[in-house]
Amino acid sequence: MDFQKWGLVEPSKFDIGFCSGGCNRDSLGIGCAEHTALMALLSENNTNIGVPQCAPIEYGPMAVMYVQANGNHVAKKVNKMSVRRCDCR
Repeated sequence: MDFQKWGLVEPSKFDIGFCSGGCNRDSLGIGCAEHTALMALLSENNTNIGVPQCAPIEYGPMAVMYVQANGNHVAKKVNKMSVRRCDCR
């Protein structure tokens, strides 16, 4: 994707991360929410109930530089721009 079309100058390449996939009962961590554990258990016996999904739970900032409509360059730290951790939800 060409982010320069949107005025983004830096970084030219970056990995914002992502979370994907379903979570069965065996993949749940010790601190998972009771709702998540119950949904995983129920989904094993009922195909109408979807399994919990892997989703972001912690994000990190990213420094960017972009060009405003008036031509000014702006450097800025954008919070919650990259995925740091995933968990089942």
